[in-house]
Amino acid sequence: MRGSPQRPNVRPLVCCAISLRTASWLNPRAAATRVAWQAALSGDYTDAVEHMQNYLELLPNATDAQSARDQIDLWQLKAKEHKLAPSK
Repeated sequence: MRGSPQRPNVRPLVCCAISLRTASWLNPRAAATRVAWQAALSGDYTDAVEHMQNYLELLPNATDAQSARDQIDLWQLKAKEHKLAPSK
């Protein structure tokens, strides 16, 4: 018997194993970069830099390490601009 998208015909253990393998919250790259991007989107560039640096400490040779370093440089510039901007 074939399963439907709502009720697939797979064993619960297989489904659980696949879910654990694909869960982004278990992936240090996804977790670290997600928090960094959320901080940047909220305007907290200093916190974003800190989280991205933590990511690079965890995975210094990641395929996107250079991109992460570039993003850190950009966020550091934005943090400086934000500090220099007059308060309203």
